[in-house]
Amino acid sequence: MRRIIDFMNICIVTNRGCNLRCTHCYVEPELLASKFKMTEANYQLAYERIEQLVGTDQHVKRVNVEVLGGEISRMPFEFWERQLPFSLEKHARLKHLTGHSAAFAWCTNMIIQDPRYFGLLNEHGDDPNWEVFIPWEMDTNRFGRNNKLFPKYLQNVQRLDRAKKAINIIPTKYMLSLPIQEIKAFIQENGFSDLSCDMLYPYGSGKAYFEANQPAFHEVSQFYIDMTEALIDEDWITISPWDEVSGCLQTGKGFNLNGNDAYDMTIEPDGSVVLNSSMTGSEAPLPSQALYLDAENWALKAFFENIRQMDVKYSVEFDQCRQCEYLRYCNGGYYHYKYLPSDQISLYDSEDCAGYKRFWDYAKQRLGDRVANISDLNHATIRSQIRENRGKPRQEASDQSIRESDLPRDYEGYFASIAKIPPHTTVIVDLKNLFDSSISERLWFYDGLGLSPVIEQATVDDLDQKSLRNIARNMVGGNYKAVETDPELVWSYVRRFPSDWAAMYILDASAATEALQDPLAKGTEPTVGRSGIVIDHRNDEVFRFVTKYPIPSGLLDLLAPYRNQALTAASMAFVSKVGQYLNTESILIARSRS
Repeated sequence: MRRIIDFMNICIVTNRGCNLRCTHCYVEPELLASKFKMTEANYQLAYERIEQLVGTDQHVKRVNVEVLGGEISRMPFEFWERQLPFSLEKHARLKHLTGHSAAFAWCTNMIIQDPRYFGLLNEHGDDPNWEVFIPWEMDTNRFGRNNKLFPKYLQNVQRLDRAKKAINIIPTKYMLSLPIQEIKAFIQENGFSDLSCDMLYPYGSGKAYFEANQPAFHEVSQFYIDMTEALIDEDWITISPWDEVSGCLQTGKGFNLNGNDAYDMTIEPDGSVVLNSSMTGSEAPLPSQALYLDAENWALKAFFENIRQMDVKYSVEFDQCRQCEYLRYCNGGYYHYKYLPSDQISLYDSEDCAGYKRFWDYAKQRLGDRVANISDLNHATIRSQIRENRGKPRQEASDQSIRESDLPRDYEGYFASIAKIPPHTTVIVDLKNLFDSSISERLWFYDGLGLSPVIEQATVDDLDQKSLRNIARNMVGGNYKAVETDPELVWSYVRRFPSDWAAMYILDASAATEALQDPLAKGTEPTVGRSGIVIDHRNDEVFRFVTKYPIPSGLLDLLAPYRNQALTAASMAFVSKVGQYLNTESILIARSRS
């Protein structure tokens, strides 16, 4: 199954010091007292590096930058007087470079002391590339003892009368207990034009709060449903959870609200990089070597260090996610919940999952026939690519090749060498480990650089089950950009680990392609194979693979447990459609080359 992960979220932390002590905060407590501040030179260099990174990693299509703290209005006013216009100019450029909106979120708790900020923020209110991002929870000590700061918060929110304001609601148990109409009235009366929802994080200052105040997942789903029902017909508000979910289901685009972005990276006030924006201090995942903004080949290093995070996002999910029709978008639910102990996650998931499937089901039902069919989307995308490439010379791997083991083994030397390798050069990936990264992780690096990574059979035979599964399923799913699909590698995985769940899906799909002449099974729902694979468009990529690269004759005996299962009419129509689409595409490709 394809996974849609193409979004870069970068958090620039100008200062960690904060004027509040919210009980849910993911920042470690001692950092909130820090007086250290980012320099203007580093702030501007951060944008230069972000632009370089966007141009380096071909996986990235869209960019979002959040500036946060601490409380960012504790920076000298003159800092933002110069850097806010600079930021907006850079976001207009990022939008031009990517062809997609490049949002800028200026995150503040609204307990702003310097009144000049309101004039500055309002002055730039017409710029479409940004929002003032404002949280609201009444039960996290955000407004101090007895909420004594709440009147000041309200007054400051209302002083922003021209800047676009997004309200960010964290669905705590208390927030879910409030009447929806009361929340709607608060949003409307205070001029918010965007509703965003975050999660509680089990980190930093907020660990204990998370354990006491995280609702069950089905309660959060119901909150999203109720908020959507209350606001969807209002033309003054954008409902980000609804927009994200409905956009995925209608167009096949990626989902960007649950921490599974290609990048979720922080640039700290001292210019150092942390690989996850919701983990700080002693909990922060760090690069294998400290990485600062002034480093040589910064973009290459940042990309490389992020591949461990990226590999997790493509390969880690709960067992019940594997055949969920929303997995390609949701990617297994909120990223940080994947690492909760099973006894803790069981406190929340008895009636829904960490991806809030009930809300996705609600959106699917509400959209009706506007929900896209994945087979149709894939076919349309391939036809579009064929048209775009018509008449162009075929891009093939360069005659040049290099072994990974021939590259320098020192950190600086390796990246200096990588920077000089021409696109499409074949890279033979033959090191078991390099700078704490595995082969399956490094494939993302070479793939995103537009090189042509190859794994020789001897190396394939040495891979463990998990690594080989990750590579095989990403090949079958079409998740790589430059890595060629290697049927021999995929079938080697199936041969070595036929009882592994992903191998069983591939075998079951292979058997289903043989069942087109069998009698129809009763029922209108798609057939569920003996492996658990659902034989419908959610698995379009798997069926494309087994149709295009049939099981080798030496492995046919492995199909025995999956044969002789009749397909329903819906599943038979799906399997037939895959074959028809592949046939049409091969004809179009042949014509485009003639």
